[in-house]
Amino acid sequence: MDASSTDIEIAFNISPIMKVYKNSHVERLAGEEVVPPSLDPKTNVESKDVVISKEDGISARLFIPKTNYPSSQKLPLFVYFHGAPEHLVPIAHEDSWRARKWVASHAGGNGPDEWLNLHVDFGKVFFSGDNAGANISHYLDIRVGTEGLPGVKLEGIALVHPYFWGVDRIGFEGERAKHSAKVNDLWRFSCPTMMGSDDPLINPAKDPNLGCRLWLESRWRAVDGNAGAWGGNDNDLLLETWMEEMWQRRQELADGTQHQR
Repeated sequence: MDASSTDIEIAFNISPIMKVYKNSHVERLAGEEVVPPSLDPKTNVESKDVVISKEDGISARLFIPKTNYPSSQKLPLFVYFHGAPEHLVPIAHEDSWRARKWVASHAGGNGPDEWLNLHVDFGKVFFSGDNAGANISHYLDIRVGTEGLPGVKLEGIALVHPYFWGVDRIGFEGERAKHSAKVNDLWRFSCPTMMGSDDPLINPAKDPNLGCRLWLESRWRAVDGNAGAWGGNDNDLLLETWMEEMWQRRQELADGTQHQR
């Protein structure tokens, strides 16, 4: 085979997101416009970019309303994850955990960023995200529950179109074979060394840590009628199945038993 033929041979066609060629070239079919940080005159909200880890390329954009608050008044912290990881799973999850530890380093007022030191109430922290970002938010929620995050109290999470999936089809997924195949291919491309579509990172019902903290049940928030990977209106079915699973584990904990799965 002519070496140049790999320039046009597609290894993964994940339209309308991207195409990956056998020569490792990635063609992005959709992107996000990045605007510089600024002071928005309409909302009076100021933003700035901060580097969390120069070595690993981890950064964040901070936003704060420009109001003259009393020095004793602190603001809740809302941490939002965008649904656009750039590396194979679980790199984005681990980078996000490092970012959360960076945030927590400000809880004593001695962190590297003055906005966080002076203005944040670390007893009122919320995680959120869309699509893959919602998946990461859920992962961090579980991890905070199992490992803790000293100095930070996670009050809740808000998941927008969460990117969850699984081997078993739910609702109308079984009627959309082409769509299901694309979701499977995207996950296989994103994490080729993981456990497949029932990996706990994408199927929360398979996470052995789910329900190990009773507060997880009351912290779940669904902020949209659609589910990310499903792209339809069967999120109620997903939530019902997920909540039934959590309730069962809650009862097991209360009874002092744990069924083998």
